[in-house]
Amino acid sequence: MTHPPSSAVWNATQIERAGEIDTDARRLLVRGLTVVGLAGIALIHLVELPDTWRESPGLGALFLVLVIAAVVVGGALVYQDATPVWQLSALVALGPIVGYVVTRSADLPFDHDDVGNWLEPSVLVATFIEVSVLALCAYALLATKARSARR
Repeated sequence: MTHPPSSAVWNATQIERAGEIDTDARRLLVRGLTVVGLAGIALIHLVELPDTWRESPGLGALFLVLVIAAVVVGGALVYQDATPVWQLSALVALGPIVGYVVTRSADLPFDHDDVGNWLEPSVLVATFIEVSVLALCAYALLATKARSARR
């Protein structure tokens, strides 16, 4: 951000423009962190994919879909800062959180071993990343809504 000479007084346009630069930088940071988070979601599930596929092909298939979705949506977010892409990013993060709760709560036809297994370290790391991505998406979507309301 540019600072005015000590004798200058900022007018309303300069103040508004400085705020836009700050908002744009913040938005870029949130976007970058979200892309990194989506890559983290993909990587964690990709690492777990072989064992999961062996133990439960149905759950393995869901992991594969998640990995592909995280990569595609993360790539889209790199190129486009648009509401639908933020919404898809939130869905990619929310899906495994819901899956985590369901597989730990109920005995499913494709996953019998995870009921009650709430503290598996890799799952806790994945859930932390997913919740972080979800929070970043919520921030971006609310900021977009607020920005639209101001115009």
